[in-house]
Amino acid sequence: MSIKRKVLLLFLAVALFPAVSIFLLYQFKQDPFKETAHFALESVRINKRAQVEQYMKSLGDTVRTLAESGVHPEAFLAFKNGYDQIERTAVKKEMNYLKSRDRLHEWYKSKFLPLLSLSSKPSLHPDALLQMSPSAIHLQDHYLAKNPNEIWTFDSYLGPQDRGLYHLAHRKYHSLLKTWLGRFGLVDLFLLDKQGRILYSSAKKIDFARMVFSSVLKGSGLSRLFKKYRNASFQAPVLIEDFQPYLPNLAEPLCFLGSAIVVEQQNVGLFAVAITAERLNEIMSGGSRWDLEGLGHSGESYLVGPDFLLRSSSRIRTEQKESLKSLLSIEPSRGRQVGHVKQHRVETEAIRSALNGISGTRVVPGHQGHDVLNSFTPLKIQGLHWALVTEMKLVEAYLDSRDFWIYLSLISVFFLILIMALHQFFSLRLLIPISQLSLAAEKLGAESVHAPIPILAHDEIGNLQNTYNFMAKNLLETQDHLSKEVRTSTDASKNLQKSKALLNQVLESIPLSIYWKDLDSRYLGANKQFASNMGLEDPSKLLGKKNEELPIPEHESFTLQELESQMEGLDANVTNTTLRL
Repeated sequence: MSIKRKVLLLFLAVALFPAVSIFLLYQFKQDPFKETAHFALESVRINKRAQVEQYMKSLGDTVRTLAESGVHPEAFLAFKNGYDQIERTAVKKEMNYLKSRDRLHEWYKSKFLPLLSLSSKPSLHPDALLQMSPSAIHLQDHYLAKNPNEIWTFDSYLGPQDRGLYHLAHRKYHSLLKTWLGRFGLVDLFLLDKQGRILYSSAKKIDFARMVFSSVLKGSGLSRLFKKYRNASFQAPVLIEDFQPYLPNLAEPLCFLGSAIVVEQQNVGLFAVAITAERLNEIMSGGSRWDLEGLGHSGESYLVGPDFLLRSSSRIRTEQKESLKSLLSIEPSRGRQVGHVKQHRVETEAIRSALNGISGTRVVPGHQGHDVLNSFTPLKIQGLHWALVTEMKLVEAYLDSRDFWIYLSLISVFFLILIMALHQFFSLRLLIPISQLSLAAEKLGAESVHAPIPILAHDEIGNLQNTYNFMAKNLLETQDHLSKEVRTSTDASKNLQKSKALLNQVLESIPLSIYWKDLDSRYLGANKQFASNMGLEDPSKLLGKKNEELPIPEHESFTLQELESQMEGLDANVTNTTLRL
């Protein structure tokens, strides 16, 4: 495997290690992030619960305070005396009664019922709405049919300039009583006597002056509240009746709260107020600022009653500018009101658990058809059985966790790309020069050809390239010099061989026995004539031997000894001559 591949694999291993580590961490360590999401949602739920319970408690305390204040008992008695006076005289004035009834009939037909048809589909007839006492018709004629203001501002009318006790009381107390509506976020304020007569209402709707158990109001939230009042003890706490559609309020759901009016230690009537879900919607949505409440783009908090109908608007309907009345409608039938879901019912396992008194946080199918992280709890409000739910789409609830892992993954990808870029850089700066050195060395070894390597960097690699260039150049020069020396030696060897051949030819041509020895009397050479005389076929067999080592024939032995004796006198001169040479 080449160095380039090894380095590439090393870089890939370094890059993939954090990526693999992140993947394993994501698979086995998600719980802390989920716990954080659960805790955040539970914090929102706890905060919303505290706000709702505090709001309802504060509202109850306000109702009790207003009922016990000196103004309201005084106003109650004034309105009661005026109502009693009208009841005594209304029947006697039959002609006026018929005119009042006709005017009221026309008002219901042309004013009220068209408005009611915009919010519901009633099957009401004006005659059904006129089923009330002559005193009630008399008062509604003056404060509804003859009211100079638009229907939405009826409460601005102080009453006719009549000397009757009721109208005097209305001009005296109405402005004061009406101020409580805006100050405490109320829709209407009522004074009822123990018989169930609505002696006074601030908003002046079609419930004004009626009996609370009349056909129009029978089964309504106000009639149920009055029933609780009649069945309660003298020291009963503030009474409350859950939201349900209220026909006089154009079928918009209202919640009623009430407290007894006490005069001289006597329970004489009921002080009641009505509220819409507007303030609850504001609490649940944080003023339509869900993101600032920690609910992101899909989260919401809402209230659910024991009938699994919403008591506050869901986020999607608030964003679509639909009020709570779009979820509920009224279906008058035989004078009774029935609240029902209009293509919407919020019933989940989490809500059932909350209504059963259980709090928790879990992943459940949402009421809008997608999985949600749902945090639920029951509410502790005297007289109400509500559940509070805070939820968020699961994909968004765990978004911080997913974002964290995506962020880490992107970092891993970034480092992988960076490492690949570094690999390319080092390939150019390190591996390519090494590859050039390797190829140049192979070419130098195979072809004895050297092309100088270009030096691109002044570092260790550059020094190595420079050293290689110098070494290759010296190697080729040495190779050239040796080649020349070899050629010279070869020529000398050939000349020597020729000289030896010529000398041998001369020695063999002379008809004499010739030999030569070293200083130790060992044969260095001889011609064939001498070898033959010595009894040898090849002169080479004499080489390195002395006379004693040769099988010299007897007739030659004496001759050889005599010759060498003659030569002994010349040994010194030969030696000297040899040394001189």
